[in-house]
Amino acid sequence: MLAGLVGTIVASGLLLRGAWDLWAQSMVLLGLLAASAVWLCVRLASGWLPRPDSKLLLWAAALAALSALSAWASPVPAYSRPAWAAAAAGLTLFPFISVLDSEGRSRVERFLRAAGWMLVLLAVYQRLHGDIRPAATFLNQNAFAGAILLLLPIAARADDWALAGGLLLCLWWARSVGAWLGLAVALILHRRAVGPVAFWLGSVAGFIGLVAAYAKLQSPEILHRVEWWKAAWRMAAEAPWLGLGPGSYAYALPAHAPVKPELSSLFAHQHFLETAAERGWPYVLLWIAGLTVMLKPAPAARRFGPVAALIHGLVDYAISVPGVFWLFCVSTALAVP
Repeated sequence: MLAGLVGTIVASGLLLRGAWDLWAQSMVLLGLLAASAVWLCVRLASGWLPRPDSKLLLWAAALAALSALSAWASPVPAYSRPAWAAAAAGLTLFPFISVLDSEGRSRVERFLRAAGWMLVLLAVYQRLHGDIRPAATFLNQNAFAGAILLLLPIAARADDWALAGGLLLCLWWARSVGAWLGLAVALILHRRAVGPVAFWLGSVAGFIGLVAAYAKLQSPEILHRVEWWKAAWRMAAEAPWLGLGPGSYAYALPAHAPVKPELSSLFAHQHFLETAAERGWPYVLLWIAGLTVMLKPAPAARRFGPVAALIHGLVDYAISVPGVFWLFCVSTALAVP
């Protein structure tokens, strides 16, 4: 039952435009609360309640508490409190996954593969109907690319090479240089696990990605990102302990980087800088420490997706989209024995 709950929640987040809209977040969060309450009652009635890993539970609770303090101290609570609730739902998935056995984890991955197939089929449909860069259910191609990086290893672990091929095709259509760099660096870092062919393909893809990035150095796309990064750094320096609140970046941007309307952005396009600006440096350090402890000893096949997504997050915002963040949390939690 718990595996079905986790798989349904994350798959729903992916299929509902990444749970970007408030109504989608609310629907998923209410479903999570209701299903969790039912599961808890069933377990108590049976006389057996599994206990999550204590360290993982403490880490997730500390992050949720720090984020809650940021949200309640934020100058824009209307933005921050819903963003906190969405992030807290992702953190809740860590202790949930820790109580699942191997069969339960396999069941979660089957839900995610089903969602992956739906995304691929929708993207193919959009492509056949004239959309050159299909985004499936997501608000744009960059968010879709971030989800693909996390779904690819799940398809590979299940030997679902048709799905893996479809996801790679969608990644090619998305034309996200950051996502291709994330995939290439992950292949290079895991060269022993992926084999020499994948390693050299990753090296070639990384080189092409760097050339493409270099060609864009003076483009508005890169110049805008630099301005967004500078603004996020100023925000983090202004409120280093708690940040300005989850989801506050778009609100605070004009005051920290006076820019033209076309330069405005909902995201900083840099995961760690945006997290520091919105939640403070203590949160960032605790977040990085926990991810390192979980991912460093993990098998390469389990570590691959989160590592690729984090590298992508250095230049883009996919992890900031609730549905992709939930998928990232589940993928990282699945790396823990």
